[in-house]
Amino acid sequence: MPIWGASDGRLRLRASTNAMGFTRLDGMLGVAAVSDDPYRAIHECVRAAVTRTHIRMRS
Repeated sequence: MPIWGASDGRLRLRASTNAMGFTRLDGMLGVAAVSDDPYRAIHECVRAAVTRTHIRMRS
């Protein structure tokens, strides 16, 4: 089974710790953005991650 894919227009990701005894993952798995400018898309992904993790961005 693939770890990523799309069906019905929805992105699906699968994550695993690959360690026995861990049945729950908690936290951000990934961030995605769409833009005509790839640098803008990267900036928006970092900004979204920063908002949720409270890590400061460099200016």
